[in-house]
Amino acid sequence: MVYFPDADLCDGAAMVETDGYLDTYNCPPHDSWVALFRDDPARPDDDYATYLVAWVPDAIVARVSRGIHVNPEECIGWLDDRQVAARKLFG
Repeated sequence: MVYFPDADLCDGAAMVETDGYLDTYNCPPHDSWVALFRDDPARPDDDYATYLVAWVPDAIVARVSRGIHVNPEECIGWLDDRQVAARKLFG
């Protein structure tokens, strides 16, 4: 999955849908983090330029998908669905 911390609204909806796997800030657990990236932003204020790539265990993919679905600001999503440079590394 991918998480854009600068775009986060911290509404807690994804935390509820994932039974706490994602926290109030929509951040995945620290032990799932793979790497932090920064793409060249289209604008200097681009909140989607910096992002964290995290691993999600197969057993909870459906739960995390529910969390992604209720996230209004789209600060979380599946890496395959986002136009970020890191997709080339994990494709």
